[in-house]
Amino acid sequence: SCLFHGLLGGSKRQQPLTSQHRITASLAMGIEFFLKGIPLLKPRVYQLGAIRKPPVIIYSDAEWTVLDNPPRIKKGLGGIMWQPGQQPWAAAVDTPQHLVDALSPRKTQIIPLELMAAAGMLYTYGEKLRGQDVIFFIDNQSVCCALVKGCSRSWDIQLLATSWQLMCLQLGCRIWIEWVPSESNPADILSRAGETLYATQNGKVDPLLLPPWVDVAASRDIKKVFDAI
Repeated sequence: SCLFHGLLGGSKRQQPLTSQHRITASLAMGIEFFLKGIPLLKPRVYQLGAIRKPPVIIYSDAEWTVLDNPPRIKKGLGGIMWQPGQQPWAAAVDTPQHLVDALSPRKTQIIPLELMAAAGMLYTYGEKLRGQDVIFFIDNQSVCCALVKGCSRSWDIQLLATSWQLMCLQLGCRIWIEWVPSESNPADILSRAGETLYATQNGKVDPLLLPPWVDVAASRDIKKVFDAI
């Protein structure tokens, strides 16, 4: 597993775990992930020559712009989703300040906000995504890597990425993560202005709902987060 591989230190040769080796917080998180995730896996049946249903297409985006005047920071989240042969669904929200305040201090919070936007799309439209194949476009390469690996050196990004992977397992959807240039991301205007240039299926932009575990201040116990997904 990429997740376990990353938590154990990548390609470096590892010594066997014994009573002399400490179980780190990251390793404990990886163990909890597998304890929770493996029972969610189901056999997938393939029929040779059968034409599979086209995948769902999702774009998500976050904004982190520092301003000279109040509110000082623009921090919108947005996303847009196409189901095969249908008009899209779109959602947006301004990131609640308490979610930003709970993150580890860093110069820019764009990476965790991008993770929140991706989580919000799964949470908002989860029932439409259950059991589907999905191509998920994100315009931040670091976020793409974090979601593919499910791990990070930063504890808050680690929690968000690992919880996101478990949500995918819970929904039974297979997701391919793909980077897209910002100028080609149709979710960009949703994160910045809460608007979309596309006629949506319900004629509006939905509120982007965020799963409770994106509040990392209340989610430090990863086992409780996993139990809640």
